[in-house]
Amino acid sequence: MKFCFFGHVHGNLKTLEDLFNLISKERLDYVVCMGDLLHNGTNYNEVRCLEFARELYKRDEAPYWVWLNGNHDKKILDNIKAEINIRIRKEFFGDENLLFMGSMPTLATFENDRILVSHANVNGTLEEPLARINAPEEAYPSLEFLSKKGFQYGFLSHDHRPSVFRYLQEKDKIEKKKITPNLILEKRGTYLINPGSINLPYKGFDRSFALFDSDASLLEIKTIS
Repeated sequence: MKFCFFGHVHGNLKTLEDLFNLISKERLDYVVCMGDLLHNGTNYNEVRCLEFARELYKRDEAPYWVWLNGNHDKKILDNIKAEINIRIRKEFFGDENLLFMGSMPTLATFENDRILVSHANVNGTLEEPLARINAPEEAYPSLEFLSKKGFQYGFLSHDHRPSVFRYLQEKDKIEKKKITPNLILEKRGTYLINPGSINLPYKGFDRSFALFDSDASLLEIKTIS
């Protein structure tokens, strides 16, 4: 299967449209937004992002679009449920968009539980503390979880920095892989991958997303200029 993984739209419709145009010629099976489609719930572009996302979600042919909740999305939903500015927020987003927001899961799996995708934590929770992973010791708990559950690949995006970690359980060893344009992932081991952010990238990094061919074990971290 061929996937596109991305996260952190943060209500920027142009960024979402840029991504859509960049991948439109790719032959993909799934496109997965890993959370933070929204930002703070006050910008009209967030409503337009939701409407754009809903239309893509309705597609009945590949690529199929999957939308996961991130911590920013959850915060907006929590505020609405707690009736913080509830009248303004409900009128602002509209019923159909609110239903769509509420239906977005926090975790998705593919290929008979070979691939796990979430925003921040491999168990799918969005409760603090959210995992920020940029070093082998920080990646260890997530990789150990994935390995014990039988997943080969885990994708998280909360940290905003693109990264690839490989865990060899028999050696209890983690290595941080150097990201190259066409990175072939070895068959042995468990991987934790962050595709970066298509909006609000970490300081010193470009906006980025990932293309992943699971049959060829080929990972491409693509930048958006």
